[in-house]
Amino acid sequence: MDIEKERADLAKADRHVAEAATCVAKLALTIAKARRLGRDVAEAQRTLTACIDCPDQMKAHRNLIARNMAEASDRGYPVQLRLSD
Repeated sequence: MDIEKERADLAKADRHVAEAATCVAKLALTIAKARRLGRDVAEAQRTLTACIDCPDQMKAHRNLIARNMAEASDRGYPVQLRLSD
C-alpha cells in the first residue's frame, strides 16, 4: 500500500466532503430565496433532494480510505488518521 497516496486521497476526500456540503447549503438558500420571490422551485427542490445524500456518501468513502489506512497501520505502517462523523 502506498501510504502517501492514501494520505493524498484522504485529504482530497476531506475537501470533496466540505465542497459538497457547501454546495448543498448554497442550493438550499437559493431555493428558499426563489420560493420567497414566488418562483416555481419544484425542479430545484427535486435536485436538492437528490444532492442531500451526496456529502454523506462522500463521508462514507472518506472513512473507507481511513479504514484502509488504519489496516495498513495495523500491519506496521506509521499512519495517523481520524474517522469523520
